[in-house]
Amino acid sequence: MLWVTRPRPHVDGAACAWLIRRFVDPEATFGFADDLDTVLTLGGTPFAMPAVELGARDGACAFERTIAKYDLAEPALEELAALVHDAELDDGLYPTAEAPGVDAVVRGLRATADDDNDFLVAVAPVFEGLYAWFLQQED
Repeated sequence: MLWVTRPRPHVDGAACAWLIRRFVDPEATFGFADDLDTVLTLGGTPFAMPAVELGARDGACAFERTIAKYDLAEPALEELAALVHDAELDDGLYPTAEAPGVDAVVRGLRATADDDNDFLVAVAPVFEGLYAWFLQQED
């Protein structure tokens, strides 16, 4: 299935792409569009964009809304969701020590990627590693 987000995704969009491929749609492909009309032209499922079901709104980031939509609630993902929320929204709701570092790593990887799909491939291990770390904290 094609999933579509904004070009040059940041923490929330990148984390959602990892979450989608890891837990929702292992065969996911990703496209990028500036507006919902273009998403509809592409025929994809929009995420991490304004005014879409899997977008940030009502005080939740797109990552949190995707977890809820696909009933993926588990402690490690909830911890990762708090970090993504803090790094993306910086609203003080879930202050995490890791958020500034994750923000910096994501910005750095985005700066080195030739295109947005290359960026999503490069950043996926960051979220996989954070998820694994949160899983270990449960033990």
